[in-house]
Amino acid sequence: METGSNKSIGVALEKLTRVSIKSKPKGATIYLDGNLIGTTPFKSQLPTGKYALQLKLLGYADMNQDVIIVEKYSSKFTLSRLFQISFSSEPAGAEIFMDGKYLGDTPLTGDYPTGKHALKLQLDGYEAFEKQVNLKKNMSITTELKKPGSGGGFFKKTLFMAALVGGGYYYYITYVDIPADTGFPTPPSRP
Repeated sequence: METGSNKSIGVALEKLTRVSIKSKPKGATIYLDGNLIGTTPFKSQLPTGKYALQLKLLGYADMNQDVIIVEKYSSKFTLSRLFQISFSSEPAGAEIFMDGKYLGDTPLTGDYPTGKHALKLQLDGYEAFEKQVNLKKNMSITTELKKPGSGGGFFKKTLFMAALVGGGYYYYITYVDIPADTGFPTPPSRP
C-alpha cells in the first residue's frame, strides 16, 4: 500500500435479531438453508431474511417450512410422531398409496406420521382395497385382493329362460347382473 493513498473497502452489514425456536418435544436438530445451527430450544442472534427451516428428531417426521426471520423472531413447532406400518397383500406386488402419494409395492414396512390417513392398495386385475386409518401406534395392514365380481356386490349369473313355442321348450342362455343375495332363479315349470 502506498503512503498517502486511501483505499475504500465495501462491506455489506447484515441486521441481526434475537431468534427463539422451540419444539415439542425438545431436542430437535435445527437447520437453516441446510446449515446446522443448533438444537431446540434455541436462542441466538441471526441475520434477518427468508430461510428454509428444517427440524429433525429421531422417531418423528421431519418438519420443513419456509420462514421469514424478522425482529425478535419466535416460533414453536409440534413434531409428528412416526409409527411403523407393515403392508402385505395376497397376491403380493400391490401398489400402496397413502393420502394419494405412492409409497411402494407390497410387502413394505415403513415409518409414517401419526394422524388420519387414507390408504389404497391396488393391483391390475383386482379390486382396489381402500381404508381410512388413524395412526396412533405401530400396525399391520394385510389384505386379500379380490378379482372383480368375486363375492359381494353384483356379479354374472346364468339364467335359463324357458319359452313355450310351438308345443316344445326352447332354452336361451342370458347373462344378467343380479345382487348376490337374491339366489339363483328357478326356470319355469312344465305345464
